[in-house]
Amino acid sequence: MDDADQMVGYYALTMGGVRKEALPARYGRGLPKFDIGMVLLARFAIADDRQGQRQGCDLLSSLVRDGLRRGRTCRDVGPVGPTNSPTGTV
Repeated sequence: MDDADQMVGYYALTMGGVRKEALPARYGRGLPKFDIGMVLLARFAIADDRQGQRQGCDLLSSLVRDGLRRGRTCRDVGPVGPTNSPTGTV
């Protein structure tokens, strides 16, 4: 939102994961056996009237900080999945 409360842009983040086995060997070496968490950029948009004004750079910078914060939060909580959840289900 800008100073006039007009929407400038938005983004949506979601959490995802990749199985260690799906990675090339050089990237999976030394990683734990459970899914590796990641933050995925699901949506990113800048208002038509703001295109070409570098507003996207500011929003991208914000989403990277937000993604890092969310990633740390999930890391602190730990992975949840069929092999390590209390009920054995997700």
